[in-house]
Amino acid sequence: MICPVCGNNLPDGSTSCPVCGAVLQEAPQPQQGFDPQPQQNFAQPGFDAQPQENFSQPGFAPDQGANPNPGYGVPTGAVPGSNKKVVIGVVIAAVLLLVVGCVLFFTLGRGKKDRDGHYTSSYMGMVDLYIDLNGDKAKFGMKVAEEYAEFADDDTNQEFDCKATWSGNTLKLTAEGDTLECNYDPSNKTITIPEDSALEMGVELVFTKE
Repeated sequence: MICPVCGNNLPDGSTSCPVCGAVLQEAPQPQQGFDPQPQQNFAQPGFDAQPQENFSQPGFAPDQGANPNPGYGVPTGAVPGSNKKVVIGVVIAAVLLLVVGCVLFFTLGRGKKDRDGHYTSSYMGMVDLYIDLNGDKAKFGMKVAEEYAEFADDDTNQEFDCKATWSGNTLKLTAEGDTLECNYDPSNKTITIPEDSALEMGVELVFTKE
């Protein structure tokens, strides 16, 4: 061995240098059978012997959650399946509106179609009256009965082209600026002209659909 102070060669195991008097401390010799490698940490029964890997990225704690990357996966505050529920709700609402629209269309359309037709009435058995309905167009006419035809004049047999407008079950026939208001009964399919109407016949006239 060599003295670290003066560099003199010394026998192995010397505790001091005979030249410079430096006190030497000999490094301990490794014991026979000693493994210089660091001992492995053998796990006890019931514990995982493999060291746990730290999958966390810089700035995130290991127990921060399954998705440490902000901006990926499920957005913060989002409820899984909420968007799907909204879409389903919108589809159901659209289907319901479509069904209701179809029902109203066919019901109202069929109701208006049922009103169309030829309606007849009679005034004291001497004058036959009729109303023809076809959508917003109508005809109102009167003619003397055959047995009284010889007494008829040009003013008795008449026909008017009218515009038909509805407000609920109230029918208005407008011709040449005059309006005749009638009542429609959908159960009996009759049109009634009140006694105090513009016809001034003094009686109530009930027209029955043929």
